[in-house]
Amino acid sequence: MQNLLLDNLQRRSEFSPSPYQNQEDSALIREENTNQLQQQILYLQQALKFETTLNRITDKLHQSLDEDQILQTTVLELNSALEASCCNATLDNLQQNPSSIRYAYACAIGGYQSRVIDRNNFSEIYQGLKQSQSFQFCSMIPNSVFGRAARVTFPIMDEEYPIGYLWLINLEDRVLSEWEMRLVQQVAWQCAIAIRQARLYQIAQARITELEQLNRSKDDFISIVAHELRSPMTSIRLSVQTLQSILLRARTFCGEAANCNQRCTQSVNYLQILDNESEREINLLNNLLDLQRLESGYQSQEFTPIQLEDWIEEVVEPFQRRTLSRQQILKIDIEPYLPSLVSDPILVRRILNELLNNACKYTPLGETITLKVSSKSSRLRLRICNSGVEIPASELPRIFQKFYRVPDGDPWKQGGTGLGLAVVKKQVEHLGGSIQVKSAAKETCFTVELPLNTQFEGRVYQHLEKPRFEWRPPNFREVIKYEKDLIG
Repeated sequence: MQNLLLDNLQRRSEFSPSPYQNQEDSALIREENTNQLQQQILYLQQALKFETTLNRITDKLHQSLDEDQILQTTVLELNSALEASCCNATLDNLQQNPSSIRYAYACAIGGYQSRVIDRNNFSEIYQGLKQSQSFQFCSMIPNSVFGRAARVTFPIMDEEYPIGYLWLINLEDRVLSEWEMRLVQQVAWQCAIAIRQARLYQIAQARITELEQLNRSKDDFISIVAHELRSPMTSIRLSVQTLQSILLRARTFCGEAANCNQRCTQSVNYLQILDNESEREINLLNNLLDLQRLESGYQSQEFTPIQLEDWIEEVVEPFQRRTLSRQQILKIDIEPYLPSLVSDPILVRRILNELLNNACKYTPLGETITLKVSSKSSRLRLRICNSGVEIPASELPRIFQKFYRVPDGDPWKQGGTGLGLAVVKKQVEHLGGSIQVKSAAKETCFTVELPLNTQFEGRVYQHLEKPRFEWRPPNFREVIKYEKDLIG
C-alpha cells in the first residue's frame, strides 16, 4: 500500500506540462507537486511510526495479566514514545471517596506514585472524560511541581464506564500532534482491554480456587463417611458369617431334621442375603476410598515380582466356578514363557477381578469370556473379551466416568454403582499403564497394558502408612472368639 502511494506521488512529481503552458506555470506546478509529495511522505512516515509504536505497546500490554504491570507498561511505553515530562495512569479507587483518584504510576517525576487527588479540581474535565471525551489543555494556575503545564488526558473505558485515566504532562508550550493524540487514544483502548482480561483472569482464578476447595471438601466428606461406615459394615458381615457358622454346626448336629425345619431353611437364606448385601456395600466403600485416594495421589503401592502363569490361574479360579454355574464358557490363553511382572499385586488383582466380574455379569448364557495374557515391548497385555453383548459406540467414551452406567445395559437387573470401571482406569494409570475398550459385532473387549517393570519406568511413588481397607474373611480363631462373645 505504501509503495503504491509513493509510486503515484512520484508520477505526479514528474508531471510534464503541455506545450500550451509557459515555463513559469510549469515551475509552479512542479513546486506544488513536490510539496504535496513531501507532505505525503511525511504522512506515511508518521503513520508507519504510529503503527510500529502501537503494535509494540499492544504486544507488551497483552503479555501480562497483572493490573499493576499493565499500567506500568502503558506509562513507560507512552513516556518513551512521546518524550513527555510526566506520564501517569490512574484508576478509580472504589474503596475511598468517589471524588478521589489514585495515581498508579509516574515516570519522569518522582513522588507522584500512589498520590490521591480531588476530582473537584478538574470537575469539568472529569465530566467530559465520563462521556469518553479527551482533553488537551494548559492549566491557568501554576502547579507546585510542574508550574504552568500542558496536560493531556484520555479515559480508560471499560464498555461504557471509565475505570481509569491516562495523563501526560509537558511544558506549557508542548502540544501533541494529531498522530500523537491518536496514539494515546489507541493505547488507552488497548490498556482497557488488557485490564479487562486481567480482571476476568483474576475472577476465573478465584473461581478455580473455590472449586478446588469444594472438591477437597467433597473428598474429605467421602473419606470420612466411608471410614465411618466401614467399621459397622465389617462388624455386620463378621456377625453374619459367625451366625452362618453356628447354624451350619446346628444343621450338622440335627441331621435330616434340620433340613425339614422350614424356619431353619429360612434362616439360612436370610443370612445368605445379609452376607451378599454386606459384601456389596463393603465393595462400594472400597471403590469410594480407592477412587478418592487415587484422585488425591495418596494410593500406596508395594512392588513385588509376580510369576504370571501361576498367579493368573489363582486369580481366575473363582471365576471358573462362577461361569460354570451361570452356563458361560471361560477360556484362558496365557502366552508361554512370560517374564515376571514387577508391580503391585493387590492393584493388578483388583483390576483383573473387576473386569472379569463385569464380563460375568453381562455375558448371556452360553456365550464365551476370554482372558488372553501376552507381552510385547516390555509391556504386559491383559485382554478380556466377552461375546453376546455390545456397548453402543456413543456410550464408549463415557463408560469410565464416575457413576455412569450404560442405559439399558443391565437386562438382568443385577445392579451396580458405576464406579468399577472408573476405579479400574485410575488404578491402571496409577501403575503407569493404559486401558482401552472396543465393542462391535456382539463382542466387547477391554485391553489393559502395564509396564513389566514399573519400578524402572522413571515414576516416583508414595509409600504411605495409611491402611488399605479391603474385606478379608475372618480366620478360624476370630470366628470362635466372636462366637463365644455372642453366646456367652
